[in-house]
Amino acid sequence: MADAIQKLSQFNLAETDDGYLLEIGGDKGGTITVEATAEQLDAIIEALDALISADDDAVDGEEAED
Repeated sequence: MADAIQKLSQFNLAETDDGYLLEIGGDKGGTITVEATAEQLDAIIEALDALISADDDAVDGEEAED
């Protein structure tokens, strides 16, 4: 399964009449296009924000200890 993991090389987002199209490409040339609703995009944004905030909090905590 580890061989199937690719590094992100491309990301595109386009708005449609029905929602959004996300195109994600890997460094080995494959791309996937998925349709998403506004609610699904909100969930993705919230998940990324939570992850980034947790990383920022961890870095801030390390700096406070120094």
